[in-house]
Amino acid sequence: MARGARNPEESMSASPAERKAGPVSIVRIEAAINAWREVYPPAPDGEDGYALDAGSNCLAELYGTMICYQLPDVPLDSLSHEQRDALYATEV
Repeated sequence: MARGARNPEESMSASPAERKAGPVSIVRIEAAINAWREVYPPAPDGEDGYALDAGSNCLAELYGTMICYQLPDVPLDSLSHEQRDALYATEV
């Protein structure tokens, strides 16, 4: 893990006051995916692919949707519980 970087799983206890509310930008989603991938690099999966960990995977689905629909951000309340947990786990 990079110097000064936090393990996403250690941040799961962040209080609601520490969490950023409001719209969630695509930049924020991408940063969270990269943080998860740093801790849990994609692993070989079968013949021709790689598997992401659960945190990266649920955020990657959201990221792909945002790209397809050209959304610069999405409302926080539109994220699933798993997506919010994965996002918050990467933030200081």
